[in-house]
Amino acid sequence: MPSRLFSTLALAALALLLAACTSTPPRRMPQPVVAGGPQGPAQPPDSGLAAFKAVLSGSQLAQAAPGSGELVAALDRDTGLLRWKINFAGLSGPVRRAMFYRVAADGKPGSEVLPVGGRHVTSPYEGRASLTPAQQADLLAGRWQVRLFTARYPQGEIGGPLIEQQ
Repeated sequence: MPSRLFSTLALAALALLLAACTSTPPRRMPQPVVAGGPQGPAQPPDSGLAAFKAVLSGSQLAQAAPGSGELVAALDRDTGLLRWKINFAGLSGPVRRAMFYRVAADGKPGSEVLPVGGRHVTSPYEGRASLTPAQQADLLAGRWQVRLFTARYPQGEIGGPLIEQQ
């Protein structure tokens, strides 16, 4: 009888383990790709990673645009590799440009830092880039934002600041 109980417990434990393996783990680090492709969302920070999130809206850019979106990103502090995934919907038209910006001292977008992707970014889109030490410092200091541009909104239809997640 004890061996039958052990077998039942072992099977139950195995079933739980398999269920955990087949479910999508929350906030898993994406696998590297050369240009956008299938990846998972960014992983929360651990010893060498910093996770970021940007909630994208027109109101963040003083626009009445109804679109919305979200960008999640992970920075490997040791290598400088930044990986991101962006999702958006409800824009007035196709994205013509998507860009990371350094925020100026007055809170307005300063200089362009890095493109989010190539021309005509679609949702979802994933990318990666190696950052310079100065870019890493600005990102970690909260001085980055992202903007998506359309023909109707050439100054940016939706955007938002990248906020480090704790």
